[in-house]
Amino acid sequence: MFRFEYLEIDTAALVRLVLALNIADALFTATWVMAGRAEEANPLMDQLMQISPGLFVFGKLALAVFGLALLWRHRTRWTAVSALVLLFIVYYTVFLIHLQGR
Repeated sequence: MFRFEYLEIDTAALVRLVLALNIADALFTATWVMAGRAEEANPLMDQLMQISPGLFVFGKLALAVFGLALLWRHRTRWTAVSALVLLFIVYYTVFLIHLQGR
């Protein structure tokens, strides 16, 4: 639990939510790309997708877990908690876009 002056943030829950949204993003992206409805914009991730969609998902999740572990390690710092909040907002927005089929 992290406390800003007037705000308490459950960092463990935030990490779990960001990871869940990242998993959803990886699966949606792999599905859309394999169906020909989208292209992967990240050149490194695109290379992994060209080799294998499973490798793409594994690589994306490995990077996410590494980044989240780093933020978790520094969870008492306001910068790490702010980054987690920002990641949640970004991945939630991406999730909503995926649900719209775009």
